[in-house]
Amino acid sequence: SHDQVLQAFVTKYGNEEMLGAPMDRGFRRLAWLLPWSVGIGAAALIGFVAVRWSHQHPSESEAIPSPDPATWRIEGTVVDEAGNPLEAVCVVVGPHGCQPYSPHTDENGHYYLDVAHGDITTKFDFYFEMPGHQTVWWQVTPNGPTEFNVVLHKG
Repeated sequence: SHDQVLQAFVTKYGNEEMLGAPMDRGFRRLAWLLPWSVGIGAAALIGFVAVRWSHQHPSESEAIPSPDPATWRIEGTVVDEAGNPLEAVCVVVGPHGCQPYSPHTDENGHYYLDVAHGDITTKFDFYFEMPGHQTVWWQVTPNGPTEFNVVLHKG
């Protein structure tokens, strides 16, 4: 049998080293189970840490940087009909549609744009776009920091 062949080699050479791996029985089974247990435990720990890390909210100090004193901040929050924040809503400024460099809402539905202040007479056209929702249009000539909150309806 297989076990008799293995035992014959062990008897001939004096130990299990010539087998290349410990035999899978008795206490030696630990040599097979321990690496698997450590690997599975490490994977579970990494998964747990990744989930916890991905659900952390940034602290206030990590939030949005303070605006430059020479700018006015236009900001707000975009939510759905139920008041839930909408992430990745494109905040289009001007007539060219959503671009890769267009501002987008963060995971809390917040957006912001800093504009130079002074004698501003320019009207800004804002479009809040998200697939599956109605687009909201807003036109403003800023005369100071401005907050504009938006509700996007399905449609």
